[in-house]
Amino acid sequence: MYSYKDRSKPNKPNKVNKESNKKISKIKSNLINNSSISKYNKTKLLSHGIHHTKKHITFMINQLNKGKTFKFSHTYALKNSK
Repeated sequence: MYSYKDRSKPNKPNKVNKESNKKISKIKSNLINNSSISKYNKTKLLSHGIHHTKKHITFMINQLNKGKTFKFSHTYALKNSK
């Protein structure tokens, strides 16, 4: 019988530029910051925009400007920004 200390963990490959993967592009951040949506939605979109395209973000901003909720604008953008 062996203990937990005897088990060796497989080596995980190092992630290259881990920090740069989490940054939003300047184009998307300028698009978000120059829009006329609330400060809360701007901060939410900045973190949300990391894993979505510019087209998706513009669809969301357009819906938020029309007074829709964040959740509705996100589902609308998922359906229509393809």
